[in-house]
Amino acid sequence: MPESPFVYSLDSFHHINVHTLCMILLEYCTNFHRFYEERNDPSRFTGAHNALYNMKVLNRNGSISDEEWDVSRMYLAVKFRKVRESQIDMDDEDVGKEEMLDPN
Repeated sequence: MPESPFVYSLDSFHHINVHTLCMILLEYCTNFHRFYEERNDPSRFTGAHNALYNMKVLNRNGSISDEEWDVSRMYLAVKFRKVRESQIDMDDEDVGKEEMLDPN
């Protein structure tokens, strides 16, 4: 499966408190295979299929190759709900040049 800004390993979520940082709640989390099998009808789940096309998960025929299907077992489909505005200030003017180049 191609790398995407929307696909993260499960380990990514263990090291940060996503709720505190982003003010979101996890509503749905399941193995990608289950997600796809539950939503394999593009006429009923247009939004899900459009997202999969946009992330280049589905090929022109609307399917996934056997190799990509095997690998996709390692991925999760997640849905978050925003509960309030984030308190994070992302103003670049407050960040020094060194911090922008090396976040550690």
